[in-house]
Amino acid sequence: MIEGNRDQVMQFCSEMTLAKVSDHKCILVADVTDPAGLHAHMSTPEMRQWDEDNGCVDTVFLMEPAAA
Repeated sequence: MIEGNRDQVMQFCSEMTLAKVSDHKCILVADVTDPAGLHAHMSTPEMRQWDEDNGCVDTVFLMEPAAA
């Protein structure tokens, strides 16, 4: 789903890497520049239906640089 919507998702990110872990799991690492926009995109009825139909669970982690 992410690869098919890459252009839409990149509206909210400056960089994005999608890694396949297995046939049923992937990890997405992104430099999100518009968290609210990405959340809204991920919360549309179409995206929620796709998640439900495909057993997808989105777990979002926010990371900050460590102090030097």
